[in-house]
Amino acid sequence: MKTVLLVLTVIAFANTDGVVDKSEDFDSNVILRQLFEMLKYFIKNGCDKNGFPMTDPFEFDYKYYKFYLPNKLLSLQAAFTNGVIFGLSNFNVQHTKFIRDEIAIELCINFPLVTFHSDSYEINGDIYEIMPIIGKGNFEFAILNFTFSGKVFLTRSDDERSIVIKNIYYPQFSIQEIVVSIIFTI
Repeated sequence: MKTVLLVLTVIAFANTDGVVDKSEDFDSNVILRQLFEMLKYFIKNGCDKNGFPMTDPFEFDYKYYKFYLPNKLLSLQAAFTNGVIFGLSNFNVQHTKFIRDEIAIELCINFPLVTFHSDSYEINGDIYEIMPIIGKGNFEFAILNFTFSGKVFLTRSDDERSIVIKNIYYPQFSIQEIVVSIIFTI
């Protein structure tokens, strides 16, 4: 991962004067797409040399989440054990545009299929503090055609060894379909 961020640093902060002949076309978007292909590879295979584990599939033993919506519309606490997420490396970059003056990337990425499975879950919450949401069992869901777009602003990390996301403007998300399979136990 540090390697990918280092390459982004070079793109964002390098001066191309003297490196690229002004008569040649220098397309930073081609380089961005190559970086995303490298990222796909590292997500699928990891990088032992840099201590970056394979993250597709992403496996975990235990995760706990709290989720709240304003005006007490929804309050939810959930714990998942033996979870596996597939499809994080199968994204397609639909659009990139590097904006050098702003050190930002306009991008649109699509994940055709992301699936999640948990051997067990435990959930506790409510809707408007009136209707309880309680359950435990097995949990699976699939997200079809999840698309993210936005303008991602980059900055140097505190140690100046990598690039980190400073903020994201105009984020947009779309999902074609979510398929859920929940097995409840009492």
